[in-house]
Amino acid sequence: MSRLSDVLFVQALRTCCADVGGGTVGWIAALRDPRLAVAMEELHADLAHPWTVDELARTAGMSRSAFAALFKERTGDTPLGYLTAWRMYRVKVLLCETPLSVQEIAVRVGYDTGSALSRAFSGREGFTPGAWRKLTGH
Repeated sequence: MSRLSDVLFVQALRTCCADVGGGTVGWIAALRDPRLAVAMEELHADLAHPWTVDELARTAGMSRSAFAALFKERTGDTPLGYLTAWRMYRVKVLLCETPLSVQEIAVRVGYDTGSALSRAFSGREGFTPGAWRKLTGH
């Protein structure tokens, strides 16, 4: 039974990836473009790096404006908007799965201080990271 669920999951994922194309947007659509895939892999590999659009564009071998336009077309978000969203996702995972302090999490996801992370997190989520951790029971 457990093997069957694995096979069904893989088939569902394959179908989803095969359907990505034309009008579909999201991170999978970006990964299907070889230029964006390189930049996305770099971004995900080093989330704490102080990424700029110029640096991501160079990684992709594109001009800044062409990269930003293609990224927005494929993902539906700006490069730095995507970076912030991904960082917030990682913050939530770390808040749930580790006992790390907000300061330690901040450094891991690219914020200089815990208060900088708290401001960014509060602006997006409406709660401080500590309050979010308590609300979710972690």
